[in-house]
Amino acid sequence: MNLVTGATGLLGSHIVEQLRKRNQPVRVLLRRGSDRSWLETQNVEYVEGDVTDAASLKRACEGVEVV
Repeated sequence: MNLVTGATGLLGSHIVEQLRKRNQPVRVLLRRGSDRSWLETQNVEYVEGDVTDAASLKRACEGVEVV
């Protein structure tokens, strides 16, 4: 599993796109209220939270090999 933070931004969205083109599993860490419309077309897992929140970061990292 790959974890991408910032997946709604320019760089993060391109990373998600490239991983999915390679059929790699992707989980994204999203802040509440983030626009998920494009990500919903990418078949990714979602974890709501923030990189500054240890509990949400821990949830997001479960089973992840690459961040």
